[in-house]
Amino acid sequence: MLDQSENCSSRVATTAHDEHDRRTKATGPIDSRHSSLHEFLVASQQDSLAFAERFEQLSAYVDDLVRRRHYHYRRVRTGGSAGLARLLDRDSGRVVEVINLASNDYLDLSRHPATIAASIAATQRYGAGTSASPAAIGNTDLHERLERELAAFTNCEAALLYSSGFGMNCGVLSALLRRNDLAIVDSCVHGSVMEGCRGAPMRTFAHNDLDALERILVRSRSQYANRLVVVEGVYSMDGDLAPLADIVRLARRHDAMLMLDEAHSTGVFGARGRGTAEHFGILGGVDIVAGTFSKSLGSVGGFVAGSRRLIRYLQMASRHYVFSASVLPSVAASVLEALRILDDEPSIRERLWRNVEYFGRGLRALGFDIGASASAIFPVMVRDDLKVKALCSCLYDDGIVVTPVVFPGVPEKQSRIRLSVTSGLEPKQMDHALERLAHHAKALQII
Repeated sequence: MLDQSENCSSRVATTAHDEHDRRTKATGPIDSRHSSLHEFLVASQQDSLAFAERFEQLSAYVDDLVRRRHYHYRRVRTGGSAGLARLLDRDSGRVVEVINLASNDYLDLSRHPATIAASIAATQRYGAGTSASPAAIGNTDLHERLERELAAFTNCEAALLYSSGFGMNCGVLSALLRRNDLAIVDSCVHGSVMEGCRGAPMRTFAHNDLDALERILVRSRSQYANRLVVVEGVYSMDGDLAPLADIVRLARRHDAMLMLDEAHSTGVFGARGRGTAEHFGILGGVDIVAGTFSKSLGSVGGFVAGSRRLIRYLQMASRHYVFSASVLPSVAASVLEALRILDDEPSIRERLWRNVEYFGRGLRALGFDIGASASAIFPVMVRDDLKVKALCSCLYDDGIVVTPVVFPGVPEKQSRIRLSVTSGLEPKQMDHALERLAHHAKALQII
């Protein structure tokens, strides 16, 4: 537990505030208790401001967050991502040990001895970088092998590597979608999907609402050259699953293609960790499968898998692929090793699911609203940005790190903290987190 000059009860008190109009342009010192990121990133009043004014207003907002100890971004870790992580405390300058509920490394494979050894060996053989894009001379036999392994992993004909998951979604979608095509996306898809669809017509349907999806499919028939439905296997801010088998049937019935982002389900769902497609018994039945290496596979980068013709098209048409340096050799080697571990060490996934079930039962028993979460992601709904900030600060003082999620990560009035469970957490750590979470949530009138 951290020894802080401002105790949690006084911080809770600062969240009570009047309902005056939210300011959109600084007329004096910015008070972050009465402002949100929406005012500095999206509000139309920002449109007429010079760059310098925009920068100054957002900087003043962040300064006030830091002053109130409500700034929970860009924490500095001094070691690996584990159930217990070591952070450089912003206020004291000391290294502190915290229970880590903010990691996407669900299987702790970023620290597995075999993935580390594979990464080191590849660096020694191929060098620290690739020196070029894969379209030039940045492709190696290691990259080719990983693409073949990922194609087999997803039961697709071929696969393609990207140097980031965000870049993969942007690169695939921007290459496929043109002005006469329609993107049909779940309202809760990742921001990278929205970014990739910017250049084409796009319709969103209410989260996991099959009737709403079908209405769009029916009404858009014969109006576009192509229609592409985009969903996630596990939604990153809600922890729930897409009704994938039903979505596949709808897309086929209405002659639309389907793209599935398995970022948070790879390694977690399915009998062999192949994701939600395997979980629902339709592995190989999705037109385009997207994924990332930065979650369960313990590294960084992304991939897309599908037909050979699709992958050949993207090799030539996806600017994010053609004009980005290729995935590091160390990454390719560690991901290959992570795929092997998924097959050879099922006990890691079993340990993760024991922790997921244990922590989920605890949250529900305490009365938290965690929505329809069915994964290693638990959203604790708060619906008040100020309470989210205060709750995160209180938990940090107790040696627990969680992820605050406010706009633009989620719509306004849907703010929450996001808790991620990993295989490396111990029951006593989860018990401590649950006890302190309940204590502070009651003080904040969240439960």
